[in-house]
Amino acid sequence: MITMLVMAALFFVVYVGGRPKVLERERLQSEIALLQEQLEAEQARTDKLRELEVYTQTKKYAEEVAKEVLGYVYDGEIIFRLDD
Repeated sequence: MITMLVMAALFFVVYVGGRPKVLERERLQSEIALLQEQLEAEQARTDKLRELEVYTQTKKYAEEVAKEVLGYVYDGEIIFRLDD
């Protein structure tokens, strides 16, 4: 009889007392997975921004901005624009 009480108490402590820890561990693992995904997305975004930073320091980018934004043209270059 005492053995059964000890076994029942042990089961209660392990199952009921340990269950919140299992749930907490599962929640933390899910949170870690989500944070890992966010980190990877931010690293990809950082890589693209670094590529853009390098591109914006090129002559090609400067020419593109001069033409498209400022309307500059090379000597002898003719621009055709269609009216909407």
